[in-house]
Amino acid sequence: MSSFSAAVSQQSPSQEALSELSTPKEFDLSKVTCGDYLNLSLTDRGHLLMMYWGYAAAKSGTTKFVTADIRARAQKVSDFCATSPKTPMFTAVDKFAT
Repeated sequence: MSSFSAAVSQQSPSQEALSELSTPKEFDLSKVTCGDYLNLSLTDRGHLLMMYWGYAAAKSGTTKFVTADIRARAQKVSDFCATSPKTPMFTAVDKFAT
């Protein structure tokens, strides 16, 4: 059995466990600002950026990512956000999309 099918066959977390998560149950990507992004842990920043990169990739039909390119663009987004905390993340990410 593959590790994927083993992971899928595990039980879902209980509602109680889900309620203890620190992440919101829903959020609107268009309302997240650079300041919100900068207040996240480095791991959560990476997760959030991957959501934005994935959104942009889906819109453009991109299926290939170059890791070094993503790292460089992530640093540019972080540097930009440090000077513009009220800027929406879509604006910051679009600024460094290519």
